[in-house]
Amino acid sequence: MYNEAIKQRFLESIDNNGTKTVAKCFLGKLDDTCKGKFDKDIVDMSRDEILDAIGGIGHLNYATIRMDLYLLSKYVEWYNKNIHGINLENFTSISVKDVDLSESYRNQLIKDEDELTALSVSAFAKDGYLEVPVIILSWLGLSMKEIMELKNEDVIFKDDCIFIQVGKNITKVNSPILMEPLKDYKSVKSSIRSHRGDWVVYPDDLGFFIKNMLTKDSKFTGRPLTISRVRKRIEQYNRSVISNDKQITLDNVFLSGALRRILESEISTGKILPEVVASELNIKLNMVNDGITMYETYKKAFNIKIEN
Repeated sequence: MYNEAIKQRFLESIDNNGTKTVAKCFLGKLDDTCKGKFDKDIVDMSRDEILDAIGGIGHLNYATIRMDLYLLSKYVEWYNKNIHGINLENFTSISVKDVDLSESYRNQLIKDEDELTALSVSAFAKDGYLEVPVIILSWLGLSMKEIMELKNEDVIFKDDCIFIQVGKNITKVNSPILMEPLKDYKSVKSSIRSHRGDWVVYPDDLGFFIKNMLTKDSKFTGRPLTISRVRKRIEQYNRSVISNDKQITLDNVFLSGALRRILESEISTGKILPEVVASELNIKLNMVNDGITMYETYKKAFNIKIEN
């Protein structure tokens, strides 16, 4: 960390332990970016360099950027007062919307269904790998809790469509590239797993759509899957299956699907509707401007242009 002793003094000046923890994490990530791109400390950088550094941390949420800018302002004010004078205008003139997160979006989010299915290798659904349907259901807007509580009877295949019911809400899926893996997964009766020999595994059907694939004599039979276990399975899936630089996380898949649906709404209505943005991103209407900025960043990241 650049000027580590100085930054430690700043951290010690913060009374609230929660704020201190967040500030320490932020300064560490900022230093990593500064070192990699500029090889100098944030206080010695120009306004454009500061924007580049903050944008390079990897955040996807502008509410987080707002907190970062608040912590940065506190640090530079403290530095200017306690270490030596710096040009505060470089920092105070920066607003949330000045920070460009399009590189982070391009590197971490998924543009569309084609990229989603290419990354999630849909063929694995035929062998009962739960990672594929979990990824698709996240894209469709289901939370991890909703996915894990989804019952067999909540996923209905009818008239070349799939209907997914969560409470009173029903999601209709008519995209072939999303339907096929879900159909393949639901129809699995058995599969082969190779590990020091070949093992026949079967769906451990506890009434839930997402199932563990186990041998007949497995000690795990009858044990419900947990969210933490499924997340670990996704991490393993990234390491063993996905070969490019973009890694899948369920949170990022969920966000990618939400942004795509906002795009579809704008295409169909000709407008960015605040209520759609708030609903898809699960935010309050008083935060909708941040949501719209996220959506505009998504379009910029993937060079999406809507023709009127």
